[in-house]
Amino acid sequence: MVEWKRVKISQFLKEREGRYDAGDEAVLGLKRLNKIDFSGEIHLSDKGSKTDMIIVESGDLVISGINVSKGALAVYHGEEPITATIHYSSYVFDERQIDIDYFKRFVRSQSFVQALKDQVKGGIKTEIKPKHFLPLEIHLPDIKSQKEIVSFFKGIENEMGDLSGEITHQQSFLKQLRQRILQEAVEGKLTAKWRDKHPDLISRNNHASKLLEKIKAEKERLIKEGRIKKDKPLAPITDAKKPFDLPEGWALCLLGEVAQ
Repeated sequence: MVEWKRVKISQFLKEREGRYDAGDEAVLGLKRLNKIDFSGEIHLSDKGSKTDMIIVESGDLVISGINVSKGALAVYHGEEPITATIHYSSYVFDERQIDIDYFKRFVRSQSFVQALKDQVKGGIKTEIKPKHFLPLEIHLPDIKSQKEIVSFFKGIENEMGDLSGEITHQQSFLKQLRQRILQEAVEGKLTAKWRDKHPDLISRNNHASKLLEKIKAEKERLIKEGRIKKDKPLAPITDAKKPFDLPEGWALCLLGEVAQ
């Protein structure tokens, strides 16, 4: 950092001048910049605007005065010029001094936010216009160092992308495992060894059907006492509806048999 020069942004960016009324012939028929998203992609629109306009030429750096610190800036590469409202500003840049990929990252950094706070009244909450933006003084490395910094961050981001993809891949396996465990639990397979070791507990008196009979008797008692309403008759479970063979001591039932 000690070797980085402190320069004004105006040293490598020059505002493209010109402000036009929405009905001016210079802007009629041109597509309008609708927005620049936070990934730096430009979205165009055929709709006009009642706001004063600027013209953006191919190769210009376009910056959103409202969301620049969130990454809303991009180089326009279209063949035809476009318009933008005065909430944007357009610049010609000196490629010998500034790497745009580096600059895009810089304006999302804490250093840029701090520069705004220090040098612009109202700081980051201000709509950043050229009169605010161009006089800002920042520390700028030489062009070679800028490209090396960009390359370094891209390498890290690629590694993060690979890790993110691997995490997603492993999460899909975890989801499948979770579903398999739940399915085996429902089918009684998780407790099969336990039941084999405790055959005395799987007796006729402990069969789930006995518990269903007790639940049925209790519900009938509550109906007689008027504490619950009588259920509508439930269709019997046919063999075709049984999804798997039940472990010994288990019974298949309808939810309505055990709940009110």
